Amino acid sequence: MTALLLLKAVHLVAAILWTGGMLVLALGVRDGRPAEPLLARLGIWDRIITMPAMAVVWTAGITIASLGGWFPDGWLLVKLIAVMALSGLHGLLAGTLRRMLADHAHLPPGLARHVAPAVVGCVALIVLMAVLKPF
Repeated sequence: MTALLLLKAVHLVAAILWTGGMLVLALGVRDGRPAEPLLARLGIWDRIITMPAMAVVWTAGITIASLGGWFPDGWLLVKLIAVMALSGLHGLLAGTLRRMLADHAHLPPGLARHVAPAVVGCVALIVLMAVLKPF
C-alpha cells in the first residue's frame, strides 16, 4: 500500500463522515424546532465529527490534487466548486443550529427543505467528477 492510496482512503472516509453528518444535520433542522436534546446532540456530533471531517477532506484533497498534478484540469475545478458549495451549506446548517439552540430562530421553510437535496446533488457531482474525470 502506498502513501497516496492511504491518503485517498482517509479522504474518502472523511468525506463520508462529513456528508453524512451534514445530511443528519439538515434533516434535524429541517422542520423548524425539533426536541432540544436532539439539537444539542446534533451540535456535539457536528463539532466532534462533522467539522473535523470537513477539515480532513480539504487537507487530504488538496494534497492528493497536488501530488496528482490535477490543478489545471477542468474536472477538478468543477469538483472544487461543488466542495466549496458543500462547505457553505455546512456553515449555513451549523449557524442555523447555533441560532436554534440560542434564540429559537430557524431557517425559512423553503430553504430548509432544500438543503438535504442540495447536499446529495453536490456529492453526486463530486463523485462523478472524481471517478470519470470527463474533462
